[in-house]
Amino acid sequence: MYRWLLVLLCFIPHCVYPSCTGQSCQQGTQSSGDVKITLHSDEQLRVWGLKNLELVKGSGGVYGAQQLVCGYSSVQAGRVSVVSQNNMNLSGPGGIQIPYRLRLRKTSSDPVWHDLIPGQFLSIRLGETIKPDSNCGSDANIRLWALLLENSVDLVAGNYSDIVTVTLSPE
Repeated sequence: MYRWLLVLLCFIPHCVYPSCTGQSCQQGTQSSGDVKITLHSDEQLRVWGLKNLELVKGSGGVYGAQQLVCGYSSVQAGRVSVVSQNNMNLSGPGGIQIPYRLRLRKTSSDPVWHDLIPGQFLSIRLGETIKPDSNCGSDANIRLWALLLENSVDLVAGNYSDIVTVTLSPE
């Protein structure tokens, strides 16, 4: 019986730690290891400062209007999307539909206008220091531009409109 126990004790370390080499399997009175602890809080996003746009005829006969708005993301990035009630058409008298384009660019660093197309997302970096509770005046970081697709349109007198929902969501 004694010999049997002695044989078991000699082989247990090799069975429990088959890949141990060097000091990695040494046991002592103390041991330590690292554990990574993370917290993922919900992203916070906000878009504000949106106002109705009234298109006016500008130079070159192009109807358009621009406005400054604010966008905030707690992770400094987001996706902008739009939903248009009339599929990016201004609906007018007698059912007339006039196509238009809605564009976006960042006020600080982006010289390129990006088309906002229903059903598609536009990734945008919002690295500015704007805060979600700031006044959207001088702090505005996004510019929207609505314009008709045709330079000169023979319009029938009346009102033409569309309702667009602009959404900023996590990327």
